[in-house]
Amino acid sequence: MEHLDLAFAKHVVKKIGGERKHIDLLAALFAHSREGHLAMESKESIPPNPYTHQSGDLLYLQKNWTYETQILTHLERLHRSKPSLALTAFIDPHLNEQQRLALERGMPCSLFLLTGGPGTGKTYTAAQWIKTPGLRVIAAAPTGKAVAQLEASLRRFSNTADIQSGTLHALLGIQRKEVEELHADLIIVDECSMIDAKVFAHLLAAVPSGARLLLIGDKDQLPPVEAGSIFADILDAGVYPYAELTACLRSEQSDILSLADAIKRGHAEIPCEDLSMLQIWERSKDRFSSFHVELPSPEALLNSIGRYCILSCVRKGPFGVDAINRYFLNQYMREAPSGAWWTIPIMITRNNEEMDLYNGDLGILVRKAGMGDYALFRDRQINVLALPPFEYAYCFSVHKSQGSECDEALILIPPGSEHFGREVLYTAVTRARRKVTLAGSKELLAQAIASSSRKKSGLTIRIKKYE
Repeated sequence: MEHLDLAFAKHVVKKIGGERKHIDLLAALFAHSREGHLAMESKESIPPNPYTHQSGDLLYLQKNWTYETQILTHLERLHRSKPSLALTAFIDPHLNEQQRLALERGMPCSLFLLTGGPGTGKTYTAAQWIKTPGLRVIAAAPTGKAVAQLEASLRRFSNTADIQSGTLHALLGIQRKEVEELHADLIIVDECSMIDAKVFAHLLAAVPSGARLLLIGDKDQLPPVEAGSIFADILDAGVYPYAELTACLRSEQSDILSLADAIKRGHAEIPCEDLSMLQIWERSKDRFSSFHVELPSPEALLNSIGRYCILSCVRKGPFGVDAINRYFLNQYMREAPSGAWWTIPIMITRNNEEMDLYNGDLGILVRKAGMGDYALFRDRQINVLALPPFEYAYCFSVHKSQGSECDEALILIPPGSEHFGREVLYTAVTRARRKVTLAGSKELLAQAIASSSRKKSGLTIRIKKYE
């Protein structure tokens, strides 16, 4: 019932003005639920109250302070430990100067952070870490799509390494009572900007001393939905070894990356169209795999997922994710030819470890009158009745798009988008490989670019003090 108490507490605090003298009311509403979140920490490290003033003027929920404390503890442990296995340095002649410096700086370290925008060669650089013969490697990311992309890139650059891959939730066993230790010489984690404080705490605790941990991400992307901007906070501290790649290696993306850079720098003069729902439909309806007299191969259907996507910055409202998906589904239903196969993009919305399906995984739902519906995911076919919860995915949120790419993106900026700041636009734009279109009012676009959704914490200050 914690979430109901939180909703009520927020309502009460808003009504009374949110003054600090009323915070005790909020604390009282949390008091009954303060245990149960903190089994991974000793009692001595847990603040005695459901909230705590720390790091100057910051007010923490008890559990978030505890997660942050564990992150700090294990960062120091990993930073000070020595790798048990030396890496063989293979200097690829195709690496640029930034990538070579990243290798020279990072290979001797137990903990290393690698950041950079799209097209800067982060995974190509990371692949140089795995060329040592006999190296046991774990490749992980927050979403199944990001894991698949990371593993494919690593195997393309080095096909001899022993690579185990999976989502962080699956590898760590976060749904179970005790987090499992990660047994590997090198653990590579991609899309680290998506990882919240809780999962980051579990991850760092699971890395044994003597192993190497390589954290990869784009610090300018959206922060996690849950608490923390941990990856960006660690980088801001400047204490732990890191490298930033800035040189773009994809000439075909130069226009998109220039646009992303302008957003990141807060430049408001960016092209934006004002489209109606009908115009969005007319522009997009032929871009999705829809109806077929002869059903294409599973490979062809799955490959269609990455060609075109509609992203919305919000879920609710007339141009939110739910409204777009509902409109598109109804329009396709009206146009459905009799007896044809119907293929519909879908997205899993709840993790299911047994089926190896996770929140954010994309697939294709296949339907035909008189036939049993089924879904295609990567290399398998699953009866629709056996699927975990899913939603249609003609449009999905920018948050859910993290860890994936498409050739062309139509990005909707409806009212409410401005609350997510420039990070939501930067993340959306950098999902596209070839072409991107922004749709919405120029006023909302300017408001979004002028603000930031970076989550405030004391982690950067605490890291510096700890050092």
